[in-house]
Amino acid sequence: MDSQELAKQGSQMDKVIDDLEEVIETTRKERDFLRARLDNANQRLARAEKAKRFLTGEPAPQGKPRGPYKKFTAGGEAKGVSEERVELVERTIREYIAEHDTDEFRQVDIRAITGMTSSTTATSFERLRQRGIIRFARQDGNNKWFRLTRQAMNGGAPDEPEADE
Repeated sequence: MDSQELAKQGSQMDKVIDDLEEVIETTRKERDFLRARLDNANQRLARAEKAKRFLTGEPAPQGKPRGPYKKFTAGGEAKGVSEERVELVERTIREYIAEHDTDEFRQVDIRAITGMTSSTTATSFERLRQRGIIRFARQDGNNKWFRLTRQAMNGGAPDEPEADE
């Protein structure tokens, strides 16, 4: 092939490419127009169905039911508060008791010292309660007071389980 034939084929190729670009642009515009019309039609349909349900007393369609609450991650680890944070709360409780020369403490006092969120502190308290380290002592209005269990104070094995009051 000589250079004239290559140039002729190149210009024909450019014309085909230009034609394809025009088809692509036109088709995209048509698609966008049709999508906009479909969105409009869906909105009108939903409004009309809702009005009909209201007038006839039909119940609204129910959404898809929520799946079960997952307490564990995919790796089998418990969700929520890390073990390090629970240990931090336990250490803070022990330090608070030693500094204030008292047996009782409130969750809000420990939360103020650790700087954790309310839910993190509450979850940590619940885990410590389940492990037998702290127990509910009393309630004064909205204030809930806790104390270390005998087992936790002795630092050994439980001699007898304490019942929550």
